[in-house]
Formats: sequence, C-alpha cells, structure tokens
Amino acid sequence: MKICISLSGGGSNGIIQVGYLKFFYEKGVEFEVIAGTSTGSLQGAMYAQGDFPKLLKIWTDIRNHKDIYCHHFPLSFIQGIFKKSLYSARPLREKIEKYVDIEKLTQSKQRFVSCSTDISNMKAFYMESLPAFAGDIRKFIYASSAFPLAFEPVVHDDRVFWDGGLVEPIPVEIAVRLCPDADLYLIGLTNPIYQQPDRNIGKTIFGYGLRAIESMFQEIWENDIRKGMRYWMDDRFKIMSPETSPFPSSLEWYPDRYEEKIAEGYEIARRATDGLI
Repeated sequence: MKICISLSGGGSNGIIQVGYLKFFYEKGVEFEVIAGTSTGSLQGAMYAQGDFPKLLKIWTDIRNHKDIYCHHFPLSFIQGIFKKSLYSARPLREKIEKYVDIEKLTQSKQRFVSCSTDISNMKAFYMESLPAFAGDIRKFIYASSAFPLAFEPVVHDDRVFWDGGLVEPIPVEIAVRLCPDADLYLIGLTNPIYQQPDRNIGKTIFGYGLRAIESMFQEIWENDIRKGMRYWMDDRFKIMSPETSPFPSSLEWYPDRYEEKIAEGYEIARRATDGLI
C-alpha cells in the first residue's frame, strides 16, 4: 500500500504532529513521500530518516522559546535590524545540525521534501532528500522554519528563502506530484481547519503587529485549505487536525502539556486511519 503524508507548519503547535507520527511509527508505516513545511519539515525529516525516538528527544529538550530562538547580543533590537531578523534562530539551527542525519535521509526509502519560500518570486521552493542535494538539505529544513522577520532568512545562490508557510503551509500538491498513484494521502495539520482569532493582544504596537502577522498567516492557511479541497473530496485524502490549537501561542512552548498533546495527536491519527492501515 502506497501512503504519503503532508505535514503543515505551525511552530510549537507541531507537538500534535508528534502524536500522529508516533501512531504511524508504532504501526511500522513507511511513507512513499513525506512533505513538510516549517515545523512539519524538521519532523518529517526525522521520521524519514528512521529516527522518530530522536524527534521525541528534540521535544523533551525544548523547555521554552530560548531553546529555539534567542535575542541578538549585544544591542539586541538594533543589531537584529541589521541581521534581517529580530531574533537569532541559532538554537534551532544547532538542533537541525545535530539531529538531521544526511546519510540516513538520502538513503532512506521514504522520500522527503521540504517546502520553503523563494522571496525573489514568492513561490514555493522544494528541497528533496536526494544525494545530489545532500549539502543543502539541512539549510533548507531551517529555511522552511525561518519565521519572517523574527528569524534570519537563508541566502542561497543570491536568492533569499524564508518560511514555506508564506505560500504553502500545507504541502499537499508536491506529495501528489511526486507520487500520483498513492493509495492514501494523509494531511497532518497543527491547527483546526478554520480558526477565529480570539486572544487578547493588548493595545501596544507589538500586539497589533503580532495580530497583523497572525491574520496574514491565517488567511494563507485558509486559502491553502480551499486550494486543497479539489483533492480532499477524494476518499484517498484523510485530514488529521485538532479541534482547537494545541497551545495559546505557536511561538511559545509548554512542556508540561507535551505528553497530553502527543496522546491527543495519536488518537486523532488512529481515528483518521481506522480500517485503512
């Protein structure tokens, strides 16, 4: 049976995908294609290289945002402007460097593809786990997760790359393109299909700016959902998504709730694929 999986972006809400992947790992599922955007990119890479237990280790080590991003020093804010980002994603880069095993990934039977955004043309850019691209795979897994303005972009061949969520937060089309004859396409979302902002943001410039960014990403998310409907009407496509966002903020981490959310994701995956695998 040929199965593909697409893992959306979502920052810390990617914890729910850990539950999905735990279910498939215990079932012994090997995917034909694993396509990931942002947080889904790193998680997809870890599964594709056969290291799901190490993915759990990555999450266990994340206690707060400082394990993913930190301030530039010294003169944090001013220096950040000149570095093209408000924060340094050095901790995230170090995790990718430490845990993504290029040899395992390029030799895996599970084809992995990471989605980032080419800022020069605002189109999705796909990096596959092929031996020819071995030297660039880690770089583009990070690029896929490089939240605009907050994290520094990737510069490659004089082109600039940022978070794949800017254009394709749910990378379904690439999975279909790479494996058009799959028996089952799984779509692992980190947030509900539709979601209205309801968080109190406060009357500050920072609060308004954050809401503007969230609104932009929500619109992109909903457009991607609508774009995918032509596929998802097909019985071969199964959506896995939580009823509510796992965490209040996708850029903050809540380790005391990891176990609960992994269990929730596990159950969602079990129900979505009941009788299918």
